[in-house]
Amino acid sequence: MGLRPTNRCETPAHLSFRAQRRGICFLFLFSAKSRFLVRRRGDLLGMTGLSSFRLSRRMRKPVLRIVPCGLMFLLCADFFPACFAQNPPQIFPEPREVEWRRDRFSLDPPAPVVLPAEASTADLFLARSLVAELSDKHGVPITTQRITTLPASGRFILMGSNSNPLVQEYLGKRVKAVVDAPEGYLLEVDANTVVIAGADEAGAFYGLQSLLQLIEVQGTHWFVPGISLRDWPYKPFRGIKLYLPGHENIAYFKRFVRNVMARYKFNQMILEVAAAMRLDRHPELNVG
Repeated sequence: MGLRPTNRCETPAHLSFRAQRRGICFLFLFSAKSRFLVRRRGDLLGMTGLSSFRLSRRMRKPVLRIVPCGLMFLLCADFFPACFAQNPPQIFPEPREVEWRRDRFSLDPPAPVVLPAEASTADLFLARSLVAELSDKHGVPITTQRITTLPASGRFILMGSNSNPLVQEYLGKRVKAVVDAPEGYLLEVDANTVVIAGADEAGAFYGLQSLLQLIEVQGTHWFVPGISLRDWPYKPFRGIKLYLPGHENIAYFKRFVRNVMARYKFNQMILEVAAAMRLDRHPELNVG
């Protein structure tokens, strides 16, 4: 988290593109070599036609070895999932540690957001924020459910800090994945679960912002791609300086704070008020 760029991880999309690039270079080299051999024999394909084209003994061995490999590459490309042929969704600021997974969490049908029996104010805020975002922006109705222990099976969404008892239960089997840095968080998504485990309440909130950036749609189907993400900020102070808005811009100001500053994990606001209020000790500020 933070504005410092990091090295991009090797995602399935990057690996698929690399394989395609190598295959294209491979076929190009084969094409150049075959043209060279054909010209040496004087049997040009464009002049004699395909029916009259015959391979010399010198050409048969490399061609018979290379052609099946090229065909195999083209055929195997059809078996890659469509999601890997596309670029993965971007998270800003770029997280420190990311591992993409092949499965994904479907939001249709929606899964409940699970809460502990004695949910804190921060846990309720996270759940209500996700419910409002999915229903208002994506038209996905999800509900909350209070439980005392995590279900052994079924689909659910869990969000909270390390003080949340359900988060503690989830992290009990994943000690190495715990993030202890201030404002840090762990985000894990697979076919059945979405879990945000924040080092503190701020970390859990920033984990929710990363989750909202990951939501994708395919046709009319909303989903979250599989991922295992660990992130914490590079800088403790991440602020934006703003001027005090006029009364006609208050609604936009609130949306900016919610949809830009919070979404991209800024944690400080420098507000310049100048002469926007009456100061009895300095009346000269309001003159004119």
